[in-house]
Amino acid sequence: METTPSEVYMYDHSPPTVQDIQKTKYCRLTLNELLTVVCATLIPITLGVYTGITSMQEQQQADEMRQFDLSQAAELKQQMIYDKFLDDMYKLEKDGYLADIKNPWSFANARYRAAHRQWDITRKTDALQFLKEHELIGKAKPIDKHTTKAVVDIIRLAELNFDNIQLTSATGTLNQLNFDNVVFDRVSMINAQFSFANLKQTSFNHARLNNAMFLDASLANAHFDSTDLRSADFGNSDLTNTQFLNVDLSTTKLTQTQIEQAIFFNSTLPNGTAIATTNRTTTTTAPTTTTTTTTTAPTATTTTTTTAVTTTTAVTTTTAVTTTTAVTTTTNNNSLLIELISVTV
Repeated sequence: METTPSEVYMYDHSPPTVQDIQKTKYCRLTLNELLTVVCATLIPITLGVYTGITSMQEQQQADEMRQFDLSQAAELKQQMIYDKFLDDMYKLEKDGYLADIKNPWSFANARYRAAHRQWDITRKTDALQFLKEHELIGKAKPIDKHTTKAVVDIIRLAELNFDNIQLTSATGTLNQLNFDNVVFDRVSMINAQFSFANLKQTSFNHARLNNAMFLDASLANAHFDSTDLRSADFGNSDLTNTQFLNVDLSTTKLTQTQIEQAIFFNSTLPNGTAIATTNRTTTTTAPTTTTTTTTTAPTATTTTTTTAVTTTTAVTTTTAVTTTTAVTTTTNNNSLLIELISVTV
């Protein structure tokens, strides 16, 4: 019995050849045609993705370079402003505009404030240290013995912004950063940090010190009047005789030792205690004055003997008692005259 070719093909289970695979159609396309289409499609897509990634990387590098150039330009500008300020201060001092007779030193303050408004935090810190080292701020507050006039700072810091400033000693506990007697009245110092700083007799009246931190600082005899100290932290700073007047300390961190060291008036402590009058008591002692008077009677004889006896007794209750006794003995022609005078006050 003979079989037709179609029947042979139907029952032929031999593996297909390459020619058969190439001739197999998928969606009316042969495999070769399908691969050609896929390659033609993927190659542009791949090139596009590669080009896009490369462009993004180049753009990122360009942005980083641009940002670096901007930061360098800003740093250069800051340094130029600071150098110009130092040069101005030098010229003012050389020309005598920083002398006491130039009070209120308008030119010096105008140049400082103009530069301060353009400085970053680093330059503001450097400028404060420069002013303190040259005694343009932080002069001793007692009365000058030679001129009998109160010493006034040449540069005034009032109403300036020092937010986020960090006044920290470069050597830590070895040497404190010296800012004693500086007047920080009516300045803004939000988030300021004072570490290992000497702030003795410093004034922060009417200043804003929210979230400020005083770490290992010396604040002996410092003054805080109507100061905003919300969430401020005094760490383990020395507050000996530090005065807090009209201050709300309910959110301020103070240790019990610091509370005992400081002086409070019309203020609220961290524990909620309100102090209307000062928490310190003073003791005064009345002075006692003792007066001694010696009286000698004159004589006209050839032989004169004078003896003065003084007895002083002080009895301290609320008054001082002084007793003075003068005894004069005169011998004249075998006659004896004794005069006794007693005065008691």
